[in-house]
Amino acid sequence: MKILSILFATASCLAFGQPEILIEATGKNPNERHVNATPDLIELLVDIDPKAYGYRAQSHDMAVNMTADPLLNGRFTLDYNYKLSSHWKLVFPVSFEHTSLVLPFALPVGISSNNRIDSQWSLLAGVGAKLRLSEWMQKSSFFIEGWLQSGVYAQNAKGFSDTRYAARIRPSLYVGWERIFESGLVFGIKTGIEANLNILTGTPLAYSDNNVNFVPAINLGFAW
Repeated sequence: MKILSILFATASCLAFGQPEILIEATGKNPNERHVNATPDLIELLVDIDPKAYGYRAQSHDMAVNMTADPLLNGRFTLDYNYKLSSHWKLVFPVSFEHTSLVLPFALPVGISSNNRIDSQWSLLAGVGAKLRLSEWMQKSSFFIEGWLQSGVYAQNAKGFSDTRYAARIRPSLYVGWERIFESGLVFGIKTGIEANLNILTGTPLAYSDNNVNFVPAINLGFAW
């Protein structure tokens, strides 16, 4: 199959003007031939049948991930990724966070750092972009990812009987690493920083501090 793929790729390169493929005889046996494959040829071969070469990381078009941050922010995010190119993805994240989702042994920072607030939660959705930093042939990669989300934020503070709401805009920037296995399973880790911009829609919030978040997160997903 590999020989047929090389022959097909050679014909394709000649037909569509791809970089020249050098085929020459070896000194020991004139009947033997070897192919000096350029990086462009290798990428072409992978594109013909990516799964046969173990390149699901290159061949997938979409992915769905569940990202969890129960250590600091009690957050779970479901995001849909659409691959635009070998290095760029368009991301559509939906995030929900609540103080009750923070692990009991978590550090007293993040969403639960203000002990004057009994509970708080937010539901945000938005759009973002992910830039793959590693070369296309790497099965795992480092990346930079930026999101812009908006939605609703709610707060129940001690000494106040009502729940107070605000519109929230959250720009964020992350760096991370992910691996896409041949089964389609996605595993990754990332960390980043976020800024919460609250826009009052009624009664002012009781407390509006802690609007910059540090995020450590782990994600699992599936790519196809």
